[in-house]
Amino acid sequence: MSSDRRPLSILHTAAHPADAFDMAGGTLAHHIRDGDRVTVVVFTHGAHSHAHRVIEDHKHGTGGQTLKDAVELKQQEVIDACAVLGITDVRFLRYEDHVLSFNSDLVVTLARIIREVRPDAVVTHSPFENAGLTGAHRVCCDITYQACCASAGMLEGEGKPHRVGELFYVWQHGETTLGDYAVPRFPAILIDVTDVIDLKVQAIKCIKSQYYDGFAEKLYETTTASHGLHMCVPYAEAFMRHYPEVGRRLPICEHNLKIAQRPMEETYASLSRVLSPDRSKDTAR
Repeated sequence: MSSDRRPLSILHTAAHPADAFDMAGGTLAHHIRDGDRVTVVVFTHGAHSHAHRVIEDHKHGTGGQTLKDAVELKQQEVIDACAVLGITDVRFLRYEDHVLSFNSDLVVTLARIIREVRPDAVVTHSPFENAGLTGAHRVCCDITYQACCASAGMLEGEGKPHRVGELFYVWQHGETTLGDYAVPRFPAILIDVTDVIDLKVQAIKCIKSQYYDGFAEKLYETTTASHGLHMCVPYAEAFMRHYPEVGRRLPICEHNLKIAQRPMEETYASLSRVLSPDRSKDTAR
C-alpha cells in the first residue's frame, strides 16, 4: 500500500452469489493486497435461479437435494471462491431469488450495513444493463443507491450517519440482448487484473452448481479479456463512476502514456496470453 494514503473501506453489493466476485473480484483482490478492507453483501441465495445442477436434477426427476441444501451449497461455493481472492468478509442476506423486487426492508438492511462498515466507496451493478429493464442486477443497483442515501440521512436508531464518497458500477453486461446494445458498452474505467486472472479462474471454478468449473477460462477470455483488448490490457475489469472525477489537472493515465511509447511488438506480445484450461479431469466427468 502506498504510504501517502490511508486504508480504504470498500463495499460491493451483489444480486446473486457468483456476482460477489465474478465482475469485480480482481479489483477487490488488489484493494485487499494494498491494505484496504473489503466487504461483500450478497442479496439473494440464488438457489431458485442459479443452482443449475439442482434445477436440472429436479427437471428430469433425479433430484435428491432440497432447496435448503442448494442454498447452503451455493453459499459455501461463494465463501470458497472469495477466499481464493482474499475476500473474507462476505455477508449473505438470503432473500428469495424468484423475483428480486425493490423494497424498503432491503434498503434499510443495507443502510445498516453501510453505517456499520462505513465504506469510502461502494461498487454495485450497472443501472443500464439490458437498457435499464428491471432485473435482479438493476434492482440491486437501485437498492444500493437508495441505501447509500438513507445511510447519509436521519435513519432513526441505526447508528451514526455515513456518507459514501464514491459509487462505481460494474460495466459487464449480463446478457447479449437488444437491450444491452441500446446503451454504450464501452466503460470509462478499466482495472488491469492480469496479475490475478489465474485466481479469478480458480475462484469461478468453485461455482460448480452453475457448471462454471467447466468453462471458466472461456468465460474470462470472452469477458475480462475483451474489456481491455483495445486498450492493450490482457485482462481487465470494467467500471463506470457515478460522480465526476474532480481535480486540478487532467486525469492523464500512465498506462496510456506507456502504451504510446513502447514498441508495438512488445504490446502485442503482452496481449497474446490465453488462459489454458486444465483438462486433467476430463475423463472423470
